[in-house]
Amino acid sequence: MKMLYSYENNIDSSYNNSHITYKMILDKDYDSIKITFEYSPKVIESDEKAKDIICSIIDRHVIGDDKEREKNNWEAYKGLKNLLTITLYDSKGFRGCAHRQEQYQEHIITENMASPGIIEGIIPKGEFIIKISIHALVTKECKYNLKVYDVEDENE
Repeated sequence: MKMLYSYENNIDSSYNNSHITYKMILDKDYDSIKITFEYSPKVIESDEKAKDIICSIIDRHVIGDDKEREKNNWEAYKGLKNLLTITLYDSKGFRGCAHRQEQYQEHIITENMASPGIIEGIIPKGEFIIKISIHALVTKECKYNLKVYDVEDENE
């Protein structure tokens, strides 16, 4: 497989609830590509940090006597996770989205088949966009890696 695009980035909590867009230009039509996307860490490790986030949310969204009860029960909400997803566009428009919980994802697009949530078909020459949506970033930092491969080029 020939790598068409590779990008690695570290983001911090200031990226929470935002999007990062990557654009590449395909010099020809492709019958088949593979996109890999991975990020780490997935789960917040610190109970102290988790408690701070959970109690902050309770303060904003719970009213009355329930607020103190829920804050005392904050551990029921442990297990906070980062969530980053991808959405794809080609030169003809929307191509699909992969809103998955997994921190490692592999997506295939071919002329006759595509991973769930993505539209099958030739990947046309021109602009190809991958938008990373940061739905939740609960850790101080998060590293991600995005790669696009030409699957039809098995000689590389």
